Amino acid sequence: MVYIDVLTKDSEPLPSLFQRDIDDRVLLSVHLLGKPTSAQLYRLHRDIISTDRQMRTIMERLTRKPDNKIARIKPLDIEQPIRSLPYVYLDTWASRRHLQKTFGIPFRRPPVLPSRDWRFLRHDVDLVNRKIAFALTAKKYGISFGHQAHFDEDGKPFYPRVTITDGTLTHTLQPRPDETLVVGDYHLILEEDMGEETITLGNIIRDATIARKNLVYDQLERLGVLDELGWGKRTYCYVMKGKKETKTSARKRVASCVEALPPSVNPHRFFFVDR
Repeated sequence: MVYIDVLTKDSEPLPSLFQRDIDDRVLLSVHLLGKPTSAQLYRLHRDIISTDRQMRTIMERLTRKPDNKIARIKPLDIEQPIRSLPYVYLDTWASRRHLQKTFGIPFRRPPVLPSRDWRFLRHDVDLVNRKIAFALTAKKYGISFGHQAHFDEDGKPFYPRVTITDGTLTHTLQPRPDETLVVGDYHLILEEDMGEETITLGNIIRDATIARKNLVYDQLERLGVLDELGWGKRTYCYVMKGKKETKTSARKRVASCVEALPPSVNPHRFFFVDR
């Protein structure tokens, strides 16, 4: 697990976004956040970066040859092709090797560059906002904050496979939360919803729905592996967005998710919140 909090003098010398040279901090930020924009990185590091323009200059430098430590893609809105969208940044082989050497982060092959289609990128960009909000809040109150990696250096998944059932149907699959955050001694398994995923259960083999995720997490709880890890305080949190950009739409979707909880699922660990 990699911590990114402000560490006290008595803490162990864990890697921190708030303790390193700016280039190292930016590279670690891109790695932990996933697909941030320059504006998001400025928001995270405005304690040492004076302007958004200065952050853009840093990102421009890190993407240039010969180092190519950061990759970037220009999103494209298919529905509004003339819409101007900011660059999205990703780590590379070079940055991951550097992070392995500097912070001891296990090296894993970086994923291929994703599609430029904004319909697919906006989920990851929105998720970055959520992680930054948690990180800055933890920093403000002096609470330790970190990310639990979902894979080890050999590519082995952190979460074990579980088997879910619905009537006569049985299906085995891997829990894949959008993020697992550690806030103090609390573990937060986070799902970012963009208002497009089907809510109700459907066919558990064919349909990837929110209700199916709930079955998966409920079975993960029943296995007891998180208790064995000492995760006594934990919750599964869905941050919901409605089909329209309004609070009313988001809250209706939250209500629909609560109503669609499968009867076999223990509801007490699940939280659905609107933005």
